[in-house]
Amino acid sequence: MAERARYSPSPYHKARPSNTVGATPRPDKTVCGRPALPECQDAADLLKAGILRGMTSTQVRHGWPQNVWAIDDEGIVYEAQLGNSELGEYHGYPMKADDPFARVVRKEWEGR
Repeated sequence: MAERARYSPSPYHKARPSNTVGATPRPDKTVCGRPALPECQDAADLLKAGILRGMTSTQVRHGWPQNVWAIDDEGIVYEAQLGNSELGEYHGYPMKADDPFARVVRKEWEGR
């Protein structure tokens, strides 16, 4: 599953355009816009790492978990959401630092 899952960036979570997607950030969404912004390969690697660690939701659509969580080298917690359940495509974004579930993800990530 980890090898077949694909990262597909969402313009809603981009602070600035990249070479793969434009930027149309929405005020109700968190954005990736920090200097160490994970580009597509880094985001794909985080998606794969989350799946391999079993950091997935119990809700499944067409064999794909609805959500996958991962933490990057800087300690930022990310959530990926299934966008296309036929192809296993996900878009991801940083979770808000004060999100209580981010603490749960951090604890689980460190224990796996």
